[in-house]
Amino acid sequence: MIEMLGVLAIVGILSVGGIAGYSKVMEKWKQDKWIQQVEELIFNIKDTYKLEKQYGKRSEDILPTLKEIGIVPQGLLDDDNRDLFGNRVSVTMKPYDIYTRLNLQFEILPNSIAEYNCRELFHLLPVYTDIIWTIVLCSGTCSSWYYRICGNARPANYAVDECVREDYNLSEVSEACKICKDDYCLIQILFDNNV
Repeated sequence: MIEMLGVLAIVGILSVGGIAGYSKVMEKWKQDKWIQQVEELIFNIKDTYKLEKQYGKRSEDILPTLKEIGIVPQGLLDDDNRDLFGNRVSVTMKPYDIYTRLNLQFEILPNSIAEYNCRELFHLLPVYTDIIWTIVLCSGTCSSWYYRICGNARPANYAVDECVREDYNLSEVSEACKICKDDYCLIQILFDNNV
């Protein structure tokens, strides 16, 4: 009987460890899928509009149109335009000087995955530096930008007026993104049309 209890205890311990391991693997899969879908969305938008000078009406959320024509990757967003982690996503265009900026925006709610979401969005800058103007982060009431890094695609006068940092510093990004664990964060990825 004692041996049987010992075996059951070992099986119980292994089961708990297996479930925890499975949960971590599934969470990592979800995170990888999310960033892959975000990258696919950026590529699809730039590819679809590569010859266009305008994306739509000023300050209008063009995400419904993008979904309708199949630019948004399958499974990235639900009917309420929330991604796998519950972040609300919008895509707008805004004029800036002679340019039209395309704003891909993530409203990130404070939770255990928010810091990861923030870091991964900033990780897009080195990969897409030739199409991204800037990636910006604000938190709380978003009365002012908390952190901003600029890419190579930004106009020269935009860098002077708007840029806080121009280099990508992983530890600095990680430190800035910690704020998202405990507070609402808004992250915008800005890239321009083909002017």
